[in-house]
Amino acid sequence: MKRLIFILTGCCLLSHISPAQFSVLGADAFGRANSLVAVPGSASIYHNPGGIAGDTSGFLSFNYLKAMPVEGFHTTGVQGIFRAGSFNYGFSVDSFGDRYYGENRAALALARKQGRVLMGVRISYTGIHTAGMGSRKILFGEAGMIVTPAPLVSLGLSLMNITAAKSYEEYAFPVALAVGAALHPNEKVNLSGQLDYRAGGCKEVRFGLAYQVREQLGFSAGINPQMRSVHFGTTVLAGRYGFLYGIATHPYAGAAHHATFIYKLRD
Repeated sequence: MKRLIFILTGCCLLSHISPAQFSVLGADAFGRANSLVAVPGSASIYHNPGGIAGDTSGFLSFNYLKAMPVEGFHTTGVQGIFRAGSFNYGFSVDSFGDRYYGENRAALALARKQGRVLMGVRISYTGIHTAGMGSRKILFGEAGMIVTPAPLVSLGLSLMNITAAKSYEEYAFPVALAVGAALHPNEKVNLSGQLDYRAGGCKEVRFGLAYQVREQLGFSAGINPQMRSVHFGTTVLAGRYGFLYGIATHPYAGAAHHATFIYKLRD
């Protein structure tokens, strides 16, 4: 019976929900439909490790994502970015799933800024457990960069699963390439777009918009046409503390909620 429930749940996930919607973290990215491969930010360690080189303050954060129509299915994680010399270092620890399927992940990232280029790598160690199918430990690798060819434009590229990891012998995680661009027409507005291409021909495109009302308050929105999901987000800052919230609506899965709490290490 447990295995049947797991299979039905898995079919629901694969049919109606983008993996990026529930397995990566960062409410700032979630509010913009996870379209930030070309935008450095607090969620870069998940979306493009090169982006963490753009952080000049360092921070610690806690993330909670409830994105599934299944009771108990959620993602919880902590992460941190630290600056040391000419490099930025990052870590993330998170847990995703429920008692039938779950992943416990720990990752380290290293990035550097060289002129107009941000470059970084991320290695993550993941333990997967599945009801009725045992457990497995895998190693993921990711590399990415963000280039600013002009003051108002940034371009991003991230290559995921460069280690060709497999969860089980018959199932290999696809190698995926994410490319995107961002436009900054002024200091308050940021537009972003991203295309993910997975081995096997699966493509997914997403778009996002952020508007900074004032230094302490911002709003965002995004859309994922393939998943038919619409996203909204808000950012509230108070000194070194920050609260970010994102929500997404999906015709099959309903509403997904994501909250991030941030503490900056330096002003």
